Amino acid sequence: MKKSSIYGLMSVYLCQLSFKSRKDCDLKAIEALVELPYDYSYGYISASNALDIVTVTFKIENEKVIMCCNECIEELTEYIKTTLINSMTKRFKDKELSEAIASIAKLENYFNGSKPA
Repeated sequence: MKKSSIYGLMSVYLCQLSFKSRKDCDLKAIEALVELPYDYSYGYISASNALDIVTVTFKIENEKVIMCCNECIEELTEYIKTTLINSMTKRFKDKELSEAIASIAKLENYFNGSKPA
């Protein structure tokens, strides 16, 4: 995971949040929320599914790409989040870093029902 891209880590963290909250998510809505390209996250999540990191199902409904995480390695959740923050810290500075870290909170809020700031 340490060598994964920021988008890749966000994609797997998205699965962790989906599993923990037992909520499906629309990858296109996530793209609009945090600028995580849905096609990238779809591909990364599909690869993670093939490697048994997560078990997901996808549905296409009315131009939405719905992802449901059915199983994941829960012990990885904090590790993924920490690795994601560390990767962001290495890549971004100042305002960009603040915005990148805020995107994590936006993902978490999406799943816990809070309104975005």
